[in-house]
Formats: sequence, structure tokens, C-alpha cells
Amino acid sequence: MGKDEFFSEVVLDEDVPIQIGYKLEGRDIEILSHESSASDKEVLSFAVESEAPLLTKDEDFRERNEEFEHFGILIDNQMHLRDWNLVADTIEKILENIPKEDLRDNVWRVSDYYGVF
Repeated sequence: MGKDEFFSEVVLDEDVPIQIGYKLEGRDIEILSHESSASDKEVLSFAVESEAPLLTKDEDFRERNEEFEHFGILIDNQMHLRDWNLVADTIEKILENIPKEDLRDNVWRVSDYYGVF
């Protein structure tokens, strides 16, 4: 598979600790973020426009899944309680191992992948 078959960027919802964003940047993942205080719909629209998956703690995005065609929604509502290197490593591995086509239009529970890769 070619490099263009995998994402190298992710949109951070405002509820994701910025330290996780910094750790992802340190792993060569481009971080995109919408203005703060945006609605869930606006954030997901921004991710769609950016053609990137969305990383969030907000379980409400499960309901938004059907509203848009999107590039993937990665959810971990406990990421702020976990080791941030573990979170960043796992997000990196998800992006490196799951092709864009598989992430697209699906909701992924990040916690299902801790220790898998």
C-alpha cells in the first residue's frame, strides 16, 4: 500500500488535551483544529472539509456519524486519564495501519486498540 492510502493528519476536537496534539505532532502527524467553541456539527464539517479523521472525547459524535460522509471519527472519552504517549502512539498506529477507505464513514473506539499494534 502506498503512503497516500493512509492519513497523516487528524482534526482535534476542542476537548482533546493539547498535550496529546503536541505528542502527535512529534510523531509527524499534522494537527488541524477548528476554532474553539464550535458546535459538534461545525467541527465535523471542518474535518470533512479538511479530508481528515476527527479525534474526540465526545461520545455524541456517534450520533453525528450518520449526518455526514466523513473521513473517520476516533473516540476515546477517557484519553485525558491515560498516558498521553500511549494515546499518541495508538493514534499513530491506527493512522499507519488502517487505510483511509476503512476509516472513512466509520466510528472507531480508540481504547479497543491500546496494546494491539
